[in-house]
Amino acid sequence: MIESTGIPEPLPVAATFDFRDEFGESLSDVARLGTVVTVVDAVKLLNDFSSHDFLRDRGEVIVEEDERSLVYLLTDQIEFADVVLLNKVSDASSAQVDAARKTMSKARVAIVACILRSQKRQQE
Repeated sequence: MIESTGIPEPLPVAATFDFRDEFGESLSDVARLGTVVTVVDAVKLLNDFSSHDFLRDRGEVIVEEDERSLVYLLTDQIEFADVVLLNKVSDASSAQVDAARKTMSKARVAIVACILRSQKRQQE
C-alpha cells in the first residue's frame, strides 16, 4: 500500500512502478500496482466540482506554471482510480451522498461509501 497525501496526481505515483534506476532496478521488481484508490470528501465534492478555482488559488500547485483548475484535478483523480472511497459520509446529508454517488458513477469506477454513517447512528 502506498499512501500519497500531498501528491494530488495519481499518475506520478503509478509511473514510479515503471521507473528503473541506474542499476536497472524497479519498484515493479518487488511489488505490483493492483488497485488505485481515491478518497473523495462527500461533503465538499459538489462545491469543489462546481468551483471555478484554479489549483494555484488553493495552493495546490507543484510548479508555478500550473494553470489547471480544481475540477480538472478532481476529474483526473477520479477517472484514474479503480475504486473511489466516499469519505465523511457520516457528516454529509443524504442529498450530498446521493449527488456524490451519481457524480462518481459517471466516471464508471467502483464506489465504496464508508459504512460509518449507519454505525454511528446506531450507537446514538
